Amino acid sequence: MRACLLLCCFLFFRPSAARADTRVILFIVDSVSASLLYEMIDSGELPNLAGALEQNGVRVEEAIAPFPTISFYAHTCILTGCWADKHGITAIRWLDRRTGNNRSYAGFGSELIDGDINPEVKTVFEYLEDLPTVSIGSVVHRGADDYVRPWLPPDSLRIRSLMQRFKKKSPPALSVVVLTGIDWPAHRYGPKSEWVRIDLRKLDREMGKLFTLLKRHGLDRSTYVMLTADHGHSSVTGRIDLYSHLTSLGFDILDKFLYTARTEGFTDHDAVLWMAGVGYAFLYLPVRTDTHLDWKDRPAESMLRAYPVGGPASGIHASRDTGPSLAGGRRVDLIDDLASLPQIAFIAIRDPAGGQVSYFSSEGRLDPDRDLAAFPDAAVQIPHLMAAHRAPDILVVAKDGYETAWSWHKGRHGGYSRDEMIVPLIVIGPGIRPQRILRARTIDIAPTILKLMGRSDPEAPFDGKTLEF
Repeated sequence: MRACLLLCCFLFFRPSAARADTRVILFIVDSVSASLLYEMIDSGELPNLAGALEQNGVRVEEAIAPFPTISFYAHTCILTGCWADKHGITAIRWLDRRTGNNRSYAGFGSELIDGDINPEVKTVFEYLEDLPTVSIGSVVHRGADDYVRPWLPPDSLRIRSLMQRFKKKSPPALSVVVLTGIDWPAHRYGPKSEWVRIDLRKLDREMGKLFTLLKRHGLDRSTYVMLTADHGHSSVTGRIDLYSHLTSLGFDILDKFLYTARTEGFTDHDAVLWMAGVGYAFLYLPVRTDTHLDWKDRPAESMLRAYPVGGPASGIHASRDTGPSLAGGRRVDLIDDLASLPQIAFIAIRDPAGGQVSYFSSEGRLDPDRDLAAFPDAAVQIPHLMAAHRAPDILVVAKDGYETAWSWHKGRHGGYSRDEMIVPLIVIGPGIRPQRILRARTIDIAPTILKLMGRSDPEAPFDGKTLEF
């Protein structure tokens, strides 16, 4: 009897074999809106994803992406489960007042992002440091055992690289695969063009091959496949060239083609304007008098309401004198000027003393809960973004369809439209009852991965929440 009881206790309390062997594959697809992907699934154009969802999958109807809707910022949020005020990355391009560095992750600058992430904030790879992990095409890979740089195109080769690892005896416990092929045709031809649809059909065929491989090797019983997007994409209908507009006001803007450098080496500017996508813009300004520029401090609303422009102050960085005169220049109400542009939805600033975030449009000061209700998660996300030390002094958000720079684009991201902010989030795997979840955020992915792998950490500083299937 005693032996029988001991055997029963062992069988009841022993760790789950499925949990111990659990693997997760996360696909982050560039520039895909939930509306397009789900439309194609429901119409039968993506049969492999549709079949897997019907069998054991869950889809989130409205997964909210991080804002600004820019890839490398979104990747950092997804893979840390935190907002910018914790991990420190604010966009693809930013100015760091503490160091004087400008940064762009476009091109080879992406190699710097892991070092720019707050070292006190872990990536999902670092939470699983005792398990084999692989990052394929993700510039955020700190802690991954195996790294395939993003210079491996096209997307099909990245998926094949993943599948080669799953043909081996011990596949990775966590695999993150970033697929970037859709972004260019979405910009060039439009977010719902036939070129984008062709690429999504190709993706579905590759997913079908992956599902077949997992089943052939018996890994479908212990592997979860997650698919999301870093951001969505919307159509372009018009533009406002903020670089030209600010230049016409008298600003000498840091060369927009200079991406990664220290500002101290380029003293002939009195403003920094960074953007990408291009549905938003970051404007950085020094505290300024008629003779001095101080880049260490942020201008308060009172200065932005009468900001000194022009005159002899360009290039001087040393003093904190805030005297009232402006020899040879004039003063501009930057808040009213930018907020009243017909292509701009709203702007946001943050009080450097108290931390209060204020919002403005052509209608004046806005109540975020009431006036920004059409912008998904704005009242939650923007205070976190603006609290980051690399945040802009003025955040500029373009209206749906407009870009903040001249470009050849027919599609944009970076902005705050629903097509850019609402992305797909799909989880397929053992034990999942086919269902739909109304709403979640993509920063929920990291804590959800840890939960699936039995590694939930109650002390982790996640802003995201664990999704329950």
